[in-house]
Order: sequence, then C-alpha cells, then structure tokens
Amino acid sequence: YAIAHGAKVLSNSWGGGGSSAALRVAIERAAASGVLFTAAAGNSNTDNDESPHYPSNYGAENIVSVASTTSKGKLSGFSCYGERTVDLAAPGSRIYSTVPNDGYQFLSGTSMATPHVTGLAALVWMYRPALSMQQVKEVLLTSVEHSDALQGKCTTGGQINARSALEVASRLEPPY
Repeated sequence: YAIAHGAKVLSNSWGGGGSSAALRVAIERAAASGVLFTAAAGNSNTDNDESPHYPSNYGAENIVSVASTTSKGKLSGFSCYGERTVDLAAPGSRIYSTVPNDGYQFLSGTSMATPHVTGLAALVWMYRPALSMQQVKEVLLTSVEHSDALQGKCTTGGQINARSALEVASRLEPPY
C-alpha cells in the first residue's frame, strides 16, 4: 500500500517475535522501490548483535535501526543496542506524545525514537527531493553527533543531528 501510494520513508515503531520470510520480502520490495524503512531496535536492553530483534535486524539495505537516548544523550536504560546491527540513536526517553481519548503523556521507548529518524529523513528529502534512498540513509548515518556514551552501542556511535544532516545533504549530488 505505502509503495503504491508513493511513500519514501516508513516509520516502524514496533517489533518482536521471530523472523518472517514474508516480512523480509516486503521490506526488500520497499528497498527495490527506493523506500527507507526506519525500525525500532527494541526495549529489552539486550545486544541485537547477539539476540536479533525484528524487523530491525533483517539487514536489508533500506533499514535504519534506531536505539533510544535520554535527554542527556546517553543510551536509554531500556534500549537495545548493537555495534554491528543498530545504526544510530535518537531521543526516546520521556517524549511527550498523544494517547487515546484526546490525551497526552510522557512515553519512552525505541518506538518514540524511531519517528525522530523518520521525520529527519523526510526533512532531508524535502530539502533535497532528488536524493536517492541510499543517499538519504547515508546522510542520516554520517551526520550523527558522536558521543562516548554511544560508542560500541551503535554502528555510528552517535545520535541524529538535524542541522548536520541538512549540511551533509547540501553537499551531495543527486543520482542521474
């Protein structure tokens, strides 16, 4: 549905259960259509390099696996991590969000961090609409704000940074 309606980025604040061949095929179909797939890394405070979490661990070229950070930029105590399998981090602790029945409350989880990455990808595409999915993913990964607290916890060792992402995107040439 999302591919057919022109989506460029999908926010996936869910996970759990085992690997699914059907889901993997759907994610790979999205990749073939140039659709970025952001995925929550999980909330069990485990190493995804050792204990895979799906869908964030499928390893498809379009997946960006997202850990959660606190307001101080440290890995949230609940967040899954993985030096090889979790790409980057974003704020996910005590995020003020909507809840059913017209309410609001503070929520925490990698499901709260993932939409930050999705929104940043959308912002980059709005700023540079001709960039490819691979280029937007590369912008996200190379523009993080590195921190000692995230070294060894995710591939990039950093948290997203919108200003840096737009600066990196401004220097890229779109594919032809």
